Amino acid sequence: MLIVSSDDFAHLGHADDALRALRPAQTAADLGALMRSGEERMTQTDVVQVCYATRDIEATARTLAALEGVGPFFVTEFPLYDLVYRGDRVEYDPLQVAFGYSRDLQYELIRPPQDVASCYAEVLGDRREALHHTFQPFRDHFDTVRARYEAAGEPVVYQGTAGDARIRFGFVDARPRLGHFIELLETERMIGPEAMIYELYGQIRAAAVDWSGQRPVRSMKELMGR
Repeated sequence: MLIVSSDDFAHLGHADDALRALRPAQTAADLGALMRSGEERMTQTDVVQVCYATRDIEATARTLAALEGVGPFFVTEFPLYDLVYRGDRVEYDPLQVAFGYSRDLQYELIRPPQDVASCYAEVLGDRREALHHTFQPFRDHFDTVRARYEAAGEPVVYQGTAGDARIRFGFVDARPRLGHFIELLETERMIGPEAMIYELYGQIRAAAVDWSGQRPVRSMKELMGR
């Protein structure tokens, strides 16, 4: 899940025509409603994102585009703060990530921090890419959801904050049960400027509608008018 600072949206275009071309339930505003907690039609089984850790974002994106028709992917970097990984404080350079869509499902690609241990690298082994986590919004408060997983023996092994408002995120180690991590996100605080990320998601989703398959890997700066 991407959370960006308000500065990143200074030149963000609205792409109104592209957003209107989507089905009513897939405008940026409705996508935000789907992903924010408290929405009546949202359930705890609405998986809206799958994420793959990869050593080579461009190669993985091109393969997903060619074989599964996912894309186009938009690549960017973003910083994370207050990081704790398996009980130890850590610092990483800004992570390289990419986002693309297949219908209503968002695909995220993350390149693990180089030459350091990380939650992202845990799933790779000797592979180029591997499923890392899924994300689904919850009605309940972040701390309530976290406590529920931990009571079931599935701890948050990596956590931090992102964005100007320092929105909390965490990764539950559900691998013994599901084979992947689960991302938790403090969506109840993603309002005002922090909710503008949903507009960006709307533009990425719009780019996937009737996509020709050309230029499967692009810079996020194209959407931010830079």
